[in-house]
Amino acid sequence: MNEIVAIMMTDIVGFTKLTRQKGDLVRKISSKHKNILLESITRYSGRFIHIFGDSSLSVFSDPIDTVKCSIEIQLLVNEEATDGIDQLCCYSDLILISLH
Repeated sequence: MNEIVAIMMTDIVGFTKLTRQKGDLVRKISSKHKNILLESITRYSGRFIHIFGDSSLSVFSDPIDTVKCSIEIQLLVNEEATDGIDQLCCYSDLILISLH
């Protein structure tokens, strides 16, 4: 029997350039971002395959959980942005999430 697997990839757009311009701030935001990812993916029974720099790859056995997780990540990132972490121009607009 074939297993249904959904894949979620995330990325912070322009991370390398932003790091050169605002290094310490970007590292702080990147750390927060990774914490949000870890908490959300775990909550929705996902499994991290790899985190590489500002990008991540995760798998889920339930596609609906994958969608819910991606929405939660977006909401949490937006919440962080409105709580004053967003000292980078529109950090919440720099997060890409793709589902496959």
